[in-house]
Amino acid sequence: MISSYYYKDNYKGKQSDEWEFEETALNNVNLIVGASGSGKTRYLNTIFNLSSFIARGQERGEPFRP
Repeated sequence: MISSYYYKDNYKGKQSDEWEFEETALNNVNLIVGASGSGKTRYLNTIFNLSSFIARGQERGEPFRP
């Protein structure tokens, strides 16, 4: 289980493209609320992608090392 999460993305290196989510404590059930376009789906997608990345490594027997 992911207990806390922080994300920063400046992929293109431009200030306007930079995304950052403050460190967030997560529990078994979480409510994500925000205005349209505030990044709720992007936040969830980053957690899903991280989880998928870790799961693929575990399938190959590779331990996750942050």
